[in-house]
Amino acid sequence: MQRRFRDRVTIALEVARRATAASVATIAHQERPEYLDRLSMLRNQGVSVLDHMYMSVFSTLGWILRLGITMALLASIHPALMLLTVCAVPTVLTSTWRPAVERYAQERGAQSNRLARHLFKHRHDRAIGEGSAGYRHRKSA
Repeated sequence: MQRRFRDRVTIALEVARRATAASVATIAHQERPEYLDRLSMLRNQGVSVLDHMYMSVFSTLGWILRLGITMALLASIHPALMLLTVCAVPTVLTSTWRPAVERYAQERGAQSNRLARHLFKHRHDRAIGEGSAGYRHRKSA
């Protein structure tokens, strides 16, 4: 059931992303590097990020439930044991700070990644074309 839900939402968001990109009346979004960078990030990571987001939400709900049960068990033994949850504060702070840093790094490297992908694809397509032409040339000789 989770998989079907994720697939449906992924398809709906992909259709909305493509419709939004196609609805722009001018070609300004195709000429400005910051727009191209964002579009390439959405194209390359949008679906996988969305897929991970759903798993993260369900995982987080599970962790919250387990934390509540653990705190209740600790409190049933001795109320002072609930102070152990203070040890989790650095982990929570780090886990909320890290995604922002990762996104910033991805946005800064988006233009370089787009260029590298373009050059790889161009060279790969050219090498395939040369390889098949060379094969036909050797075979006919």
